[in-house]
Amino acid sequence: MVTRRSFLYSAAAAIAARELGIEPALAGDLPAEQQVKIALYDSRFSAARDFGDEAAAHGLRTFGFANDMSRLWRRTLAPTLRERPQAIAGLTHVGALFCLERMAWDLGMRVMLRIEHFEDQGGNCRHIAAAGIPAAMTGLLDTGGASYGRQAAGLAVAPRSAWRDCTHAAPAGVAGQTGDPLATWVIAPVRRA
Repeated sequence: MVTRRSFLYSAAAAIAARELGIEPALAGDLPAEQQVKIALYDSRFSAARDFGDEAAAHGLRTFGFANDMSRLWRRTLAPTLRERPQAIAGLTHVGALFCLERMAWDLGMRVMLRIEHFEDQGGNCRHIAAAGIPAAMTGLLDTGGASYGRQAAGLAVAPRSAWRDCTHAAPAGVAGQTGDPLATWVIAPVRRA
């Protein structure tokens, strides 16, 4: 079910993308392997749980995990992605993203969207994208404050035309951050010519 909030976040992402000259693609316009159908989230973090809730509202199959996603990868994701290549999105700890990135590499997939979320000691959050994602898109995350997970899900499923190969790309750290950041990401099959 699409909620009013999820509709507004998706609309805001589409408007921002259009203002930046990025034409958002409709899901029906994308090849099946480029459509995000699966979302992962690290259930230890409230923003990630919000991401999972919003992704489910967009109709994605969601999978939560706490810390170790290797069993989920081996038993569910890898067999599914081998059979039907498709994009997956998530909001996880950067360590989980690193592992997923390496495992997805063997299936011909690459990180195509990566936005890291740095929290400082005051509870403020900065959102920094890798590989030239327009700043206005990450600016949409600021409207959610510490509860940016819902907006992050809207960005992950909506503006596919902003995707760039972000494999092995990580933004520079932020002064005053506490611990490792969380990251919103999309991993998708690489389209071959």
